[in-house]
Amino acid sequence: ILGGLLDGINPCAIGTMIFFMSLLAVAGVGGRGFLLMGVSFCCASFIVYTILGLGLLHALYLLEGFEHVRNLVEIIVIVILGLLAGLSFRDGIKYKQSGNAGTILLQLPARLKKMIHNIMRSGVRNGGIVIGGIVVGALVTLLESVCTGQVYIPTLVFVIKTDTETGRAWQYLLLYNAMFILPLAVIFMVAYFGTNSRVLVEWSRKHVVSSKFLMGCFFAFLAVLMILMRQ
Repeated sequence: ILGGLLDGINPCAIGTMIFFMSLLAVAGVGGRGFLLMGVSFCCASFIVYTILGLGLLHALYLLEGFEHVRNLVEIIVIVILGLLAGLSFRDGIKYKQSGNAGTILLQLPARLKKMIHNIMRSGVRNGGIVIGGIVVGALVTLLESVCTGQVYIPTLVFVIKTDTETGRAWQYLLLYNAMFILPLAVIFMVAYFGTNSRVLVEWSRKHVVSSKFLMGCFFAFLAVLMILMRQ
């Protein structure tokens, strides 16, 4: 639950959703059309992100029979979690000092951001309401996973480490993804009921520091838990 919520408030995901809402507003999409496109976007994002997670869980289960490989993967994940924790704290401090998003290291590369924005513009202009929302949601989620995977992958490794029952792991995966979509759905509903995109952008900027520190704490906490479980 915590991992999914933090992934959902990740500036990568929040910023993308707010940009999408602003595009819809500029394009004059409102009322029922706005609702349908937002719902289809969220549903497509949930399905694609879940499929990615299922593939990752399957790969992790295949490693269960190879103890040395599994141990190596766990050690690598612990090291990466430590690095992510340090970089998250560093990003939060730097952004608080400068207010410049360019100082943030853990974010989508500029090229991917441009691709995502182009996909959204094309989907809003050329696609139907529902189909456009589905296509945009699916493609954006795939590209965004480069950033959101920072939380997703270590959390799923932790799930495998704590519980090897396949059925329960699938349930945790669905719960994680439901929590991931929740903040995005809330932003969409807030925009639907009339909140200006500028207000959402300002809100997002104000919470970059807190989200970075929360993610840093989560990464550190997960790393400590995995270390303790290895003893």
